[in-house]
Amino acid sequence: MNLVIDCFKLVKGSGKSIGIYNLAKSIAVHLGERMAAGADRQGEGICGGNVRRGQRGRSKGERGQTVNMQADNIIVLGNSYNREEFDVPGVTFVEVNGNPMNKLYCILWELVLVRKYAKLYQADRVLFPRGYRPLGARGCIGRRRDGGKIRDTILIHDLIPFYYDKYYPGVFNKLENAYIMYRLKVSMKKADRIITISEYSQKDILDKVPGCGGKITVIHNGLNDVAYERVGGNGAGIKDADKGTAGGDYGEAGSGRRQFKGGIAGGSGAGLDMGKEREDKGVRGGGYIAAMTSGLPHKNAAGVLKTYEAYYKTAANPLELVVFGIGDTSAWEGMDREAAAHVRCYKFFEKFEDMCRMAAEAEAYLFLSYVEGFGFPPLEAMQLGVPVVCSDRSSLPEVVGDAGLLVSPDDYEGAARALVRVTAEEGLREELIRRGYENIRRFSWESRTELYWKELFR
Repeated sequence: MNLVIDCFKLVKGSGKSIGIYNLAKSIAVHLGERMAAGADRQGEGICGGNVRRGQRGRSKGERGQTVNMQADNIIVLGNSYNREEFDVPGVTFVEVNGNPMNKLYCILWELVLVRKYAKLYQADRVLFPRGYRPLGARGCIGRRRDGGKIRDTILIHDLIPFYYDKYYPGVFNKLENAYIMYRLKVSMKKADRIITISEYSQKDILDKVPGCGGKITVIHNGLNDVAYERVGGNGAGIKDADKGTAGGDYGEAGSGRRQFKGGIAGGSGAGLDMGKEREDKGVRGGGYIAAMTSGLPHKNAAGVLKTYEAYYKTAANPLELVVFGIGDTSAWEGMDREAAAHVRCYKFFEKFEDMCRMAAEAEAYLFLSYVEGFGFPPLEAMQLGVPVVCSDRSSLPEVVGDAGLLVSPDDYEGAARALVRVTAEEGLREELIRRGYENIRRFSWESRTELYWKELFR
């Protein structure tokens, strides 16, 4: 069987979601590893198996390259920007001779070229990680040379464009968002199979396109292993050189010593010494709460700041707050100035390891998003051994389970009380850390790979 994965339009750092890029890369890497392992067992090279009877054994690829076609193959259609990360053992990488940053070429790709490539590589199935079928494909996306139908599987991460259309209609370009929703609905209706990353997203799909439940498979995201060295600090239960897992929207990391990059304290432009003992209100020096958010409304940055303000007023000896994803506290302009003075904001990190190390040394991790297709940040905190206070909306209860304290993202006082408990009750902290380590075992790539293999090579 030939599986083609359409990664041509994926360019790291381009587009609205690095999560789609990272998941497509992980699928290619792990399926490739499984393919290569099977081939090694059979002693027949990377792809293994025999040429399918009646099928041509060689196919002419881009730039005249010749590809040996075995019984089972994974062909990744990529570009010059993503070749380094997608050209991996066990897969045949095809660098399409076109510019994925050119909108006109991308339209041509979706109208004509992707189907042409699927036929060229005699695809039995094409996986579309971005969630869109080719434009104009009313029925099947094409037929192989032997007349067989080329089947398609789309990967739906979330339906947040519909959420924004309902709750925040002015945030995104109205026409662009309408077009995205149209493409998603048509793709979900016409696709042979749908993979989605949570039970919540499945329910959302069924709400938008009733009657397609029989072709949906839920496969939770997997988490990639990463090792860190712990040097000093309050390592939140992580010992030196402990191995955790990390994935999602931040990329990949190595190990190293703790480094703090320049942030903004309370939006004032002044730096904040994390280790300095405070005179006002007895703020504990050296310790802090970490939070992940962004400037997008559904990430609820204002809720994070309002929760910290309530926590600051409630706790006898409050900790500082370190926020990842925003540059200052302007999301909550009415924030108490004294509380705001103890907030440090980091909109960007030069290195993923800096963000991870800072998160790992927090006393607690706060995540108050309104809607997520999956929800990597609280899992990443668990991977780093940090107790989690998390929103109880959308997919998050499904992903977090009983390994974190779930709160309403609009109940700032309730979330503040949860932070007080997590930072003050050592027994609760230890129990949540233990549950967190247990919880992340559900999302190993070993188990994810088998689920993807079963679904895509069915």
